[in-house]
Amino acid sequence: NAVAEPAVQLDPAWTELLSLTDPAVHDLLAELAARHLPTPEAGFELMGTSGTIVASAELGWEARRIAVLLDSASSDTKAFNEAGWTVFISPGDEPAAIAAAIQSFHS
Repeated sequence: NAVAEPAVQLDPAWTELLSLTDPAVHDLLAELAARHLPTPEAGFELMGTSGTIVASAELGWEARRIAVLLDSASSDTKAFNEAGWTVFISPGDEPAAIAAAIQSFHS
């Protein structure tokens, strides 16, 4: 399963994310990389108070408490929201809106 080469040269961290994530988030990753935003964690797992995984996201920015869930995993939205996270669904939510949320925390 080859990853298409982006039109611009990406930082190796972004290239690695493309190889680790579902194609549904690749346009979003390209948008975020173009804006020079911080890279997320692929396959982020939200831990509950007992130390067990209560939800997972395709992409997560733990310091910013922002998660991107695949449409098929949108049932995990409630757990992230209850933990104080902002949740976006991909595909569905606009990449520009997700980038703006991340940018608002970017220093």
